[in-house]
Order: sequence, then C-alpha cells, then structure tokens
Amino acid sequence: MKTLNFKNSIASVLRKCNLIFTLIFFSVIAQVSSTSAQSVLFDFNNAPLYTSLPIDQTVGGITAHFSAGYYGYSIQNANTMGFTPPGFDGRCIYPNSVYLTDLYISFDQTLTNFSIMYCSQELGCDDAETMRVTAYMNGAYIGTSTHTTKHPGTWPVDSLKCNFTQGFDSVVVHYDSHPPTCQDYGVIYLADNMRVTAIGCTPPTVQQAAISAGGSTTFCKGSNVVLSVATAGLIYQWKQGKNNISGATLQSYTVSKKGTYKCVVSNNCGSITSNSIPGTVNPQPTITISQDPCSNGAVLLHANASPGTGVTYKWKKGGVIVSGETNSTFSATQGGTYKCIVTITATGCTKASTGSSVTINCKLGDAANENQVIVYPNPTSDYFNINTAQLEPQSMIYIYDLTGRLYESHAVNGGEMQVGGLLSIGVYFLKVVKGNETKRVIKLVKNF
Repeated sequence: MKTLNFKNSIASVLRKCNLIFTLIFFSVIAQVSSTSAQSVLFDFNNAPLYTSLPIDQTVGGITAHFSAGYYGYSIQNANTMGFTPPGFDGRCIYPNSVYLTDLYISFDQTLTNFSIMYCSQELGCDDAETMRVTAYMNGAYIGTSTHTTKHPGTWPVDSLKCNFTQGFDSVVVHYDSHPPTCQDYGVIYLADNMRVTAIGCTPPTVQQAAISAGGSTTFCKGSNVVLSVATAGLIYQWKQGKNNISGATLQSYTVSKKGTYKCVVSNNCGSITSNSIPGTVNPQPTITISQDPCSNGAVLLHANASPGTGVTYKWKKGGVIVSGETNSTFSATQGGTYKCIVTITATGCTKASTGSSVTINCKLGDAANENQVIVYPNPTSDYFNINTAQLEPQSMIYIYDLTGRLYESHAVNGGEMQVGGLLSIGVYFLKVVKGNETKRVIKLVKNF
C-alpha cells in the first residue's frame, strides 16, 4: 500500500495503535432566523490553515461543527500532495494519518440535503471504494446512503450525498469498503466543497401551542387537573401568571393550585405563548364529631361542620353508609366507630370526619328515674311538665326527634314548664345543656 507524503507538519503515522471508532452526535443548539429553505456551500478556503479538527465554520447563516475520530483531520491546502484533485481548490479537510477514521459534522439547523466532495487514495485501480454517510436528528438515526466512486483510477474524485425530507442535524462520513480487486489503495480520503440545504424554519403555530384541560378546571382542594400542549416534540416552559414554574418543562402539567396557567412553546426557530387557562380551587368543608353522654341506651352524635349551611350529611358505621341518616345529628344505639361525611352542595366538595368511637354503657331504663323526677307525664298525649327547680340555673332545654331535628328550645326558669304540646306522635329526646356541657338526656314519648 502506498501512503501520502504529508506536508506542513501533518501528524506522523500512529502504527501500533488499535483502530478506534467513536461516534459523536451533536444536537441543535442555536435558533434559526431564516424562514425559507437555503442551500449553502462550505469551501473551507477561510478555515484556519494547519488547524486540526474540531473547528466551526459558518456560511450563509448555517454553522457546521467538524470533528473527527481517533486519527483526526486538519485543514490543509488542496495541493498538499503536489497536485490539486479535480474540483478541489484552496483549502480542504485532510487526513492526519493513513489509518481509517470518520469525519463527524453537526449543524445548528435542520437539513434536508447534504453533499461533500471527496478524493480517496487509489493508485491506478480498475474499481473503486464505497463511501457511506449516515444522518441523525438529535442523536436518533434517520438514514444512511452509500456511493461507489464512478470513475476509478488514481486519486479519483466524486461526491457523497444524502437527502432525508424529515430532516437531520448531524452526519457521519465513513470509508465503507475498499475497491474489490485493487491492491494499491489506502483507507483515507480528502474532503472539500460541502453543500447543505436547510429546512425552512418557523416557530410553533398557535394551533401547535394550544393548551387544553383533561378535565374540569374548577375542582376541590386536594384534587387536580392536567393541562397539555397540543403538539409533542417541542420545548415547553409552563407559567403561572407571569412567572415560570420551576421544572415544568414537559408537554403536560398538573394543576393543583388556583391561578392562570399558560405555556411558552418553542423550537429551534422561535417561540410562542399559548392560550391561558384559569384553575379554580374550591375549599373543602371541615367536619368533627362530638358526643352526648350515653342516655336511655343511646349516644347522640353531633356533626360540627363548616360551613354550617348549604351542606348535606351522610353517616357511616364502620365502612357502611347508614341508610336514611342525613341530619347533622345521629342517635347511635350500637357501639362502633362512626363517621360523618359532609358535602358542600354548591361545589360538591366532600370531607369525611375522623372516626368517633361509641360505647353504649347505659340501659334503656336508666332514664326512667330521671323522667319521674323531672318530666311528667311521660308518655303523654298532650304536653310534658318539667320541674326545672331540680335543674341548674341558666340551663337550656332542647327537644330533638330521633333524626336530630330540633323542635323546641326553652330557658330554665326555676319552676314548672309545659313543653311539647304541639309535638306529633313519636319518640323524642329532651336534652338539658349548660354552657357547652350536656347535663341530661331524657327520652320523651308522645302517644294518643
């Protein structure tokens, strides 16, 4: 095999090193200002002479980054070998050794077409080598193209090309295979006159950047809604009001707080701000349960909710809804753990209380002695007499039905009182309260 007579301090041949292939891919970095396709020629005549790759070259608004595999390339005069290959002029990309190495080229714009002139080392050959170019987009494989030099001989010149309409931003130029029969060749090549065509570049459209909600944008505290940009594969920055949301750079964003949300959607050509979507968060109600002392075989439970109006109630024993119990009070006649679920009617926001443990530690007849002393007659078909002299001053008397509905309230006057005259037939509870403390609960029976 014959080798080149390298001039101008080109690196000496590294004969004992293993052949190393390392593919390096480059992604799009800079934004493109062009709005139409353009084809430009890189002739390397202004490249820094005698400089080894990597280097950058910018022509017609397109910047190309050139680098190489292990054995390297440099910028040399096209006549370094003592002659100028046909079509070459000025300066060119020149191999630093006689060993096979790849040429890597990445671009700051998306291309559809690529071609580069090459001159391979062949001396009087009847057939020619095959070259290969492989295209990538953001490091992902797009396609490959091979070409066998059309006119073999001595230092034959030809062009290697590829065309991929979906676009690419980097290529690898590779010496693919030597001439099938020729013995006088080297696996090296010179390169010059690279021509590329960039895709017409425009920012995302209003339609591409549009955001929509995956559900209702009015929801209860603790819930959320997912907002999504219409088009995938772009660059995203979500904002709440005027402020960027840290780390919110995906196509979708989960909203859990009140505010107005939008997304700045970008590509390598520019950016656009999406439409805005407001998120409304309704508060949850609060709910606790309090208990009256056990009386007459039952414990009266009270749901203390906020807000106190415009809400509905459901009671649960264990994990089971108690049918028909929809008031703020509930008379528990069995031991167990009870919860109350309160719902704000206007918003549907719901909250369950913590469990309230109930123990029935009194008997149905326990209230009889109290009834005989304070309330008489009981049962009655008319009204109940109450001897309030036995009750503490400043106490209050409340009468509830079994669902917890309040029917009457009276201030203790220290004498006899008549209550319940207008009550319908049924069973009621009379509760004596002083301050926030329930003193007594007495069962009342109204009959014929």
